[in-house]
Amino acid sequence: MLERKSYLAFIMLGMIAPINGLALPHLIGAYELSLSLAGLLFFTGSLGYITASSTYPFLQRFFTMKALLATGSVLTAGGLLLLPLMPNWGSALAASFAIGLGSSVIDVGFNALIAGLESERAKPAMNWLHFAFSVGALSGPIVMSRFAAWTGQWMVMFWIGTGLFVLFTVIWLQTPTFADEGESALNSGSEGKSVYGHWRFWLVFAAMFVYCGAEVALAGWITTYLASEMAIAVDTAALGLSLLWAGLTVGRALSSKISARVDTRTMLIVLFAGSALTTASVVAAPTLWSVFAAVFLTGLFFSAIFPTLMLHGVAMFPKSASIISGGLVTSAGLGALVVPTLLGVVAERASLAAGILIVALMLLISVGISAVLPKESSLSKQNPWSARS
Repeated sequence: MLERKSYLAFIMLGMIAPINGLALPHLIGAYELSLSLAGLLFFTGSLGYITASSTYPFLQRFFTMKALLATGSVLTAGGLLLLPLMPNWGSALAASFAIGLGSSVIDVGFNALIAGLESERAKPAMNWLHFAFSVGALSGPIVMSRFAAWTGQWMVMFWIGTGLFVLFTVIWLQTPTFADEGESALNSGSEGKSVYGHWRFWLVFAAMFVYCGAEVALAGWITTYLASEMAIAVDTAALGLSLLWAGLTVGRALSSKISARVDTRTMLIVLFAGSALTTASVVAAPTLWSVFAAVFLTGLFFSAIFPTLMLHGVAMFPKSASIISGGLVTSAGLGALVVPTLLGVVAERASLAAGILIVALMLLISVGISAVLPKESSLSKQNPWSARS
């Protein structure tokens, strides 16, 4: 039952993930923004993500998992409700920060819960968890853009997200308290104190930074890239975002079947190499349909990077699942903060195409980072959940 609720939460997180990208052209017009100022929308959301993920293990000492995740859901709902109603760009960014805070609490908590299962359950469950996110992210642009077109109000996209997280708050508050005991066990022992002092953790941290920065940058800017630099109508350009998440969805469904048979380091090398090539192809492709194909393939290669990095991190430090989850989500937030903002600055000074090529280069560097990681087979198999499951 708890795993099902985690999947439901990630479907909802996925549905709201593309909102900023879809709404960005409207927000630019409504607030009369330059591209660099518009990029602050991603910056503040990511700053909220980082703030929550970096403090989650500390907050867990004082609050139950049930209370933390309920609070995260309420913050997310409130931020989504208020953002399109704010009178100026500064207050809209404050609402974006609140959405980032709430979403991060949900992200860290459920990643720790699933990654902390015994290996045989954790690998497929982690991929299904992120498959659920992809299902939401794939359906979100379709549902929300249709409702926006039907009502003639782009703000309705944010309010759909509000309703989803109000619903999840009600559902989550019915969760039994044994979930709190389970997650506390994932931070037992002295190992958690040394996680941040180990070079292996920082390799995974760096790879997560690059991956999430690349994913959020492409998801956030692909619609604007197609609309501005390829002169495509915004409604048609939004198909590019849907195709990115379609690739992610298909890839995560496939990964849930093959992850148990493939070493995590090998997976990461293949996925980063493929995503670097296809991201560069988004700019190099000669026609709109070949661009769409490159975007889909980029999503396909992106698909299993996040869950594989999370699994590899927990395999290296099996007694510290919540600490690893918080650290890697912090890395994800930093990447999502820096890379999309950098892309906006590069776009203003050069072009969005140049920014996308920089992202491809970062992904190529991550191939080398992944190659330095230890093989999964050499890591300890000890897991605090093994005796409980």
